[in-house]
Amino acid sequence: MFLLNTKFDEFDWTMSGWGALLDLAVAHGWRPAGTISRTSVRTSSRPWPFDRVLKRWRGGYDSNDAQIVTTQDARALAVALERSLRHIPDKPIKTAPEEKDPHLLLSGRATKNDIRLFITFCRRGAFQIR
Repeated sequence: MFLLNTKFDEFDWTMSGWGALLDLAVAHGWRPAGTISRTSVRTSSRPWPFDRVLKRWRGGYDSNDAQIVTTQDARALAVALERSLRHIPDKPIKTAPEEKDPHLLLSGRATKNDIRLFITFCRRGAFQIR
């Protein structure tokens, strides 16, 4: 997933890494507020295709439709991820393909450092998932 904030900072996660990261945040208290469809931030008055997409939008985080994570939600995500760091093993743990524990999936110092960098990214405010 390619993430871009309003300051044009960028961050990348693999699809599986992004999913594990969101699961990790939920496990540590993040309550997803839901994303905002990029079409809800109107720059045009053309009603039809935008309204149609907007009515179907479910607020998901698991696609790259340029949906927006709000500043408040991004900062709440950062708080939860900060809490999670002490629960993630420093040594990488090889996991079975069916493993679902995000603490194990995101184990290792390098990945923990990526999470720390992402926390800083989230604290800077709203971002798009592209």
